[in-house]
Amino acid sequence: MSVAMRPRFGLDVPMNHEEVISKLKTHASEPGSHCRVEVFYDTQVEIRIIREHHHMWSPQLILFLDSTEQKTKMRGKFGPDGQVWTMFMAGYATSAMLALGGLIVLSSQMMLRDQSPWGLWLIVASIAHTIFVYVVAQIGQRLATPQMELIHALICRSFPDDCTWSA
Repeated sequence: MSVAMRPRFGLDVPMNHEEVISKLKTHASEPGSHCRVEVFYDTQVEIRIIREHHHMWSPQLILFLDSTEQKTKMRGKFGPDGQVWTMFMAGYATSAMLALGGLIVLSSQMMLRDQSPWGLWLIVASIAHTIFVYVVAQIGQRLATPQMELIHALICRSFPDDCTWSA
């Protein structure tokens, strides 16, 4: 199991960012691509799965373009849609709050004599909840892998001479 929550992607190509965006859009519009390219502020590109093939675990690649006249550095991260990412962060926050509540209750119970330490169960529940959220995230990553490979294939078709993974 990988502990990387959002795999990183990097690529340097010998062209300016307008050409990079043009190539990505051209190859995304080909039949069978299953990807769409959205451009924000000329320096951020989001590659997503088209709506017909999109599911809860569908990934997206957010690329940041750093360009000179002859070269563009593309750096980005794969990840889920924003609402899925928020759901997992809320899950981890819930675990943290449960653990904090358990610690407060347990410390109070330990200061008072003859109290049953049931606050410890809140801490155990928070650990179990954290493990559950982590396992679900790993399952989601595995379900997203085929579509992540589709997005990577789009990059490889757009820049065949430069296509490699880098951290």
